Amino acid sequence: MRPLAPPIPCRPTLLVFWLAVMTVLGAAARPVSAEPAPEVSLSALKGPAVTLSQFRGRPVVVDFWATWCEPCKAAMAEHAQLIALYGPRLGFISVDLDEDPAAALQFLERHPLNAPALHDPTGAVASAYGVAEMPYAVVVGPDGQIAERLSGPPYPRLWSVVERLMAAANSGKPSADRPGCPGLVDREATAMGTHIALRVCPGTSTPDAVNHTLDAAIAEIVRLEGLWSTWIPTSEISKIDAAAGGPAVPVSAETFALLKAARAGSERFEGLFDVTFAPLGSLWTFDTPPGAHVATKLARVPTAAEIEAKQALVGYRGLILTPTSGGAGTVRLERVGMAVHLGGIGKGAAVDRVVTLLRHAGYQNFCAQAGGDLFCAGRNGDRPWRVGIAHPRQPGALIGALDVENAAFSTSGDYERFAIIDGKRYHHILDPRTGMPATASQSATVLAPTATDAEILTKVSFILGGEAGLSALARAGAKGVLVDAAGARHVSPGLPLGSP
Repeated sequence: MRPLAPPIPCRPTLLVFWLAVMTVLGAAARPVSAEPAPEVSLSALKGPAVTLSQFRGRPVVVDFWATWCEPCKAAMAEHAQLIALYGPRLGFISVDLDEDPAAALQFLERHPLNAPALHDPTGAVASAYGVAEMPYAVVVGPDGQIAERLSGPPYPRLWSVVERLMAAANSGKPSADRPGCPGLVDREATAMGTHIALRVCPGTSTPDAVNHTLDAAIAEIVRLEGLWSTWIPTSEISKIDAAAGGPAVPVSAETFALLKAARAGSERFEGLFDVTFAPLGSLWTFDTPPGAHVATKLARVPTAAEIEAKQALVGYRGLILTPTSGGAGTVRLERVGMAVHLGGIGKGAAVDRVVTLLRHAGYQNFCAQAGGDLFCAGRNGDRPWRVGIAHPRQPGALIGALDVENAAFSTSGDYERFAIIDGKRYHHILDPRTGMPATASQSATVLAPTATDAEILTKVSFILGGEAGLSALARAGAKGVLVDAAGARHVSPGLPLGSP
């Protein structure tokens, strides 16, 4: 988890990358004048040895990495998605700069790429390509000329450069590769503990006007984070949790409205979604990088007694909401030890707020994403926004793609944060009925009217699984794609799941 002509997989929570919208914050791109790409060939570390001439007629990404490069780890997941999406239409060469080939092979096992991996222990290839900073990628056009050099973690412009070259190579073809919105404006940031990505078709607006609006949108997300984050002691949610069992806490209209929506979702689905899950969630802690598909540490499985004790503190009925004036209100948690956490709904609400802000500013075609929660409005030029669905068991692969137009898209999966103990997978999506990780699904992807709705519904449909999950979505006016525990796919009637 870009809405481009080809889809990009969406991963829930910290993504990580523009689920079909853009990549991660913080990198720089350096446009270059056309120059021939050097022809270099080394023995393969993994996969066949290659030269650029083998890819002539296709764009090629030459990516440089090393095991000691922390940002390269995030870039690996990005590039696995790029390879999965563009397949045979794109060449991709992975170049490792480690001196120890065993370390590089181990790294590739944890961060697999379906592409040739070459070993460059002396830096000969890196020198030939002018590598200046790690990570580093060079994009070579179909004509063998260098089209772009991109340095830093992990290349915000890589997707758009590749798409531009693809579109140029396929100009005039009536296919999904036709150019998207002209003058598309991207903006990325980090807030709410995740990646924020905004993409706007400017229409008749100037770049300065678009950027001014995007500045306001990012500032609004940061403001909401100040109200809702449990990592901020002065936030309204932190104050509510600190006062559990005591007096009601006055809150803003934004916080009151969100908690009201969360409670309504809990009532509608009989507690399958519960914003007071925090005490139970504290028993299950994982250090998995989101979307890494890599099992990680869970100190131990909680005991039945521990789970039962925490379950006694979970229950949306103990969340007392009393309205005051102007949409604000007071919030009280009935029992000491209860706690509210907005990790399962806050990012969706922030996306919805940005959608309102962008529409109020007059923009009709855009996408807004916070982590794994995405809303796309209008179209991407002459085509719909297109979003891919990540395969829950195959890193970098897709199970399908969906067109998204004036709708929210969200995915929850058991591959985001998980551990395997004694051969059993334990993950962070908990079933409030058992206090244990839900067992009916591997992933749930939902299209819904709002991102707030989509966040609630991904959890509910994931916990129910299969046809029961689809039925719950239908009753809520939403559609989805569920992968059950056995790996079988369940698709809502009338939802066109396209090829990746």
